[in-house]
Amino acid sequence: MGVLIARPAIAAQLTPAVARQPEDAPPMRAFESSEGHVAGRIGLIVAVGEHLAAGPDRVRARLAGIGRATRAALDGVSGWTVVEPADEPTATTTLRPPDGVDVVATRDRLLAEHGIVLTAVPRERAPGEMTGPVLRVSPHLDVTEDDLTALAAAL
Repeated sequence: MGVLIARPAIAAQLTPAVARQPEDAPPMRAFESSEGHVAGRIGLIVAVGEHLAAGPDRVRARLAGIGRATRAALDGVSGWTVVEPADEPTATTTLRPPDGVDVVATRDRLLAEHGIVLTAVPRERAPGEMTGPVLRVSPHLDVTEDDLTALAAAL
């Protein structure tokens, strides 16, 4: 599920998925497939509602704190290096591997042996910015210090 928002000038340059729309259809409806993913739409609505109820400023502050804690817990562990500055205002943390360590194999091992889900990102994903593959850690709002300690130990 996702949301597409585009300025009218940009939308005019896009190729619609459905060429013919009723005159009273919302402007971006032409970019939806003809099959509605009802469960996904309901899930998105619930998630946005929960986010608004929690308070976006509070959520951002909590995620920034989680990011600081994640980077502090993982930087230097077993030779892994955190890419972002320690005070980056996001929870997402990128880890550069030590020389000779296979990022995909590490991701697979952490999932199989510890149930830890990370993303292996190849250099090809951003060749102008990345010098090699990395692991991406995306902790959730409910992550605990014990979770971060377990990840550090598993690394």
